[in-house]
Amino acid sequence: MAARQTKQHNKEKAVHKVTAAERAAIQKYLARSAAKPSVRCKVSKNRSDAQIRVDHPDELVGNVLVMDALASAGLCKRHCEPTRRRK
Repeated sequence: MAARQTKQHNKEKAVHKVTAAERAAIQKYLARSAAKPSVRCKVSKNRSDAQIRVDHPDELVGNVLVMDALASAGLCKRHCEPTRRRK
């Protein structure tokens, strides 16, 4: 039987060159991490179910801020309709 050949590992690892798109994504992440959160959420318990609501005076604006934070682009019809504003 022939001896099995194994890969030889170099002690030097290849250096990854960061692209412009990767650099922009890193800078955007670091800027967001340093910034104050734009919206707060309230968690309440209704019997055994937990409910999460946006804590913002304008519910639509609060939902848009959450979607921006989660990098979501879509709005469902429920969030686009005018809602009763909290006083």
